Amino acid sequence: MIATTIRRGALGMRGALSLAVILAAGVVWQAVAVAIDSPFFPPLLDVLGRARENWLSGPVSALFLTEAVADDVLPSLVRAVGGWALASVIGIVLGVLLGMVRGLDAYLMPLLEFMRAIPPPVLIPLFLILFGATETMRISFVAFAVMWPILLNTITGVQAVEPTQLQAGIIFRLNARQRLMQIVLPSALPYIFTGLRIGLSLGLILMVISEMVAGVNGVGYGILTAQRSFDILNVWAGIILLGLMGYGLSVGLQYAESRLLRWHRGSKKRSV
Repeated sequence: MIATTIRRGALGMRGALSLAVILAAGVVWQAVAVAIDSPFFPPLLDVLGRARENWLSGPVSALFLTEAVADDVLPSLVRAVGGWALASVIGIVLGVLLGMVRGLDAYLMPLLEFMRAIPPPVLIPLFLILFGATETMRISFVAFAVMWPILLNTITGVQAVEPTQLQAGIIFRLNARQRLMQIVLPSALPYIFTGLRIGLSLGLILMVISEMVAGVNGVGYGILTAQRSFDILNVWAGIILLGLMGYGLSVGLQYAESRLLRWHRGSKKRSV
């Protein structure tokens, strides 16, 4: 009980300090922007006012959300999360397969590293040729580029499983499926989540690139349109929105990780 209270107090203090840092950064932004008076670096309050006008000035019945949320924000989220989810499924399945078949990765790793090293933006013309300027193109482009860190981290995690754990599974007469679900995947989850975190941030970046190059809506397309029309407030409002989207997705993934890897974090604390 006392330990729980102390832990909650520490979390509350950490949250308060984080909020204080954000507020301090906002105050600095506002002060610097007012001091330099540049049209290309507007005050934070003006940017937040434009963001509220763009996305939070709707009717009460719609929770103050405007039509731009459905037209731009939701499509961007679908592309980023959809591509990331597709990459996660493919990367984890292939990673487990390549990790469990000993020696197979030695033949395929040079090819995998080569494919991972290709800068994703240069592949956009190829995806446009294959799929056209469609949602399939944007989601598949994000999925292809995001898959590599998830795949490689999954392979590393599966190969890092202690042989004694696998031998114990054999001793207790666990079949292949039981060993996979009860030993291999739980042991590899910390590595898998590392790949998922990297892939999530990469997916958001590539979503913006795909919308800027071959988009008709979305946050990235909106930022590009605002930049071309010299609407600096909309450019900064879009950047703030992307930051909030990335932060929200990251917090959600961290929460899922903390729930699934509670045993892992606890064991680390005990071992220290």
